[in-house]
Amino acid sequence: MFTKMHWLFTPTLAVLLILFGCKGKNPTGPEEQSDSISINSVTPNSGLTPGIITAFVVNVEYVLASKDTGELNIGFNTDIVGSYTLLTAAKALVSKGSGAHQFNVTIVTKDWGAAGDFSVYVNLSESPHEPSWTPLATDIRKLTFK
Repeated sequence: MFTKMHWLFTPTLAVLLILFGCKGKNPTGPEEQSDSISINSVTPNSGLTPGIITAFVVNVEYVLASKDTGELNIGFNTDIVGSYTLLTAAKALVSKGSGAHQFNVTIVTKDWGAAGDFSVYVNLSESPHEPSWTPLATDIRKLTFK
C-alpha cells in the first residue's frame, strides 16, 4: 500500500509545485525594487470650479531604486487636454530609497468637458537629466468639477 500511495503522491506534488510555485529565498540575493511613484491623496479632488485659482495639496510616495539621485515633478493639464505642464518651482530632489513628499501648489483649473479629464500628474525622474527626458515612473489622478 505504501508503494501505491508513493506513486500517487509524487506526481500530485509535482503538479502542485508547477501550478503554485515554490516560494523560497532568491539564491542570487534580495529581489530588486523598481522605480515607482504613487499619488496617495489630492485635496481638493472634487467639486472644483473652472477657471479659479486653486491651492492643491498632493501627497505622493516614491521608490527610487535605479539611480542615486532623482527628482519628483508635478503638473496639470491646464493648456492641452492630453499634455501636462510641469511646475518647475515645485520639483523636489530625492535620494535613492523610498519616501513620501507633499506638494503644495496653486494653479488655475481647467474644465475640459467632453474633450477629456482635468488631472494632476506626478513623475519620478533622474536628476540631473537632459532638457528632454523620459521619467522613471509616473502617476495621474483625475479631478472633478461641480
